[in-house]
Amino acid sequence: MSDFEITALVLAEHEVFRREFSALEDLSGRELAAAWEALHAELEVHAVAEEQLFYPLLAQEADGEQETAEGVHDHNEIRHAAAAVEEHEVGSEDWWEAVHTVRQVNADHMSEEETDFFPPFTEAVDDEQREALGMRWLAFHDEHERADGLSGGDAEVAEVVVTEVPAGEPSLQGRLPVGDVGQPPGSVGRHVVVGVCEVDSCRAHLVQLLAVPGNGFGQVDDGQDLGTTELGDLHSTHGGRLWASAGSSCTCPGTCRSSPLTSPATRAAVCPTA
Repeated sequence: MSDFEITALVLAEHEVFRREFSALEDLSGRELAAAWEALHAELEVHAVAEEQLFYPLLAQEADGEQETAEGVHDHNEIRHAAAAVEEHEVGSEDWWEAVHTVRQVNADHMSEEETDFFPPFTEAVDDEQREALGMRWLAFHDEHERADGLSGGDAEVAEVVVTEVPAGEPSLQGRLPVGDVGQPPGSVGRHVVVGVCEVDSCRAHLVQLLAVPGNGFGQVDDGQDLGTTELGDLHSTHGGRLWASAGSSCTCPGTCRSSPLTSPATRAAVCPTA
C-alpha cells in the first residue's frame, strides 16, 4: 500500500493528532493557547476532508452508509466538544476538562475508523483511485490551511452520502513548476514539489525532498527556498510525482518536527516521525 493513498494519509494524520494532544500537556500560557488553536483548526480540516473525499465513497462503493452516518455523528460531536473548550480560560481546570473530552471523543472516533471503516473501503476502492484521493486529500489541506474557508458547522449525513467525489488527481494548476526528476536542470515537466524533509541553515537551502508515491528521495542541489524562488537542478534516478507547498520546510536541519509544513497531512506524509 502506498504511503500516499488516502487511508494511509488519514491514518498518518490520526497519529499526528495523538501526538499533538499529548504535547499539550507540556505547554502553558500563550504556547498552550496557540497549540490548541492550531489543533482545533486541524481537526476541522480533517473532518471536512473526510466528509468530502472519504465518507461519500465509503457509503456509495463500500455499502457503508451506516458507518458514514456514525462517522459524521462523531465529527459533529467533536465539533461541539471543541467549541465548548472556547468557553473557558486557557489552562484553567474547566478548560483542561473540556480538552480532555475532545481528546477522548476524537480518540474513540479514530479507533472506530481504523478498525471498522478502513477495511471495507480499501476492499471496495481500488489502489489507483485511493492514490488519486490521497492527492486530493493533500490539495484540500493546502487549500484550507488553518481551516480557512470552512464554516465549522455541523455536517449533514444526507448531504455527505450523495456527495460526488471527482475522479482522478487534482489539477496541478497554480502549483510551482520545477524540473523533471532525472532530467537536466532547467527542464520543465509534470512534477511539483511535495514537501521538504531537510533544510540547510534553517530554510536557507533545500537539501532533500520526498518523491511520491513511494519512489524514494530526490536530491536538490542549491535550490532556493520555494517561497521565493523557482526550484531547478533536480537530479535523481527515482521517478514519481512530487507535490509542492510553497514555503514548506522544517525549522531545524535534519528534522521534520515543526509546524511550518503546511498541514498535518503534509507533515505526516512527508515526515512520518514528526
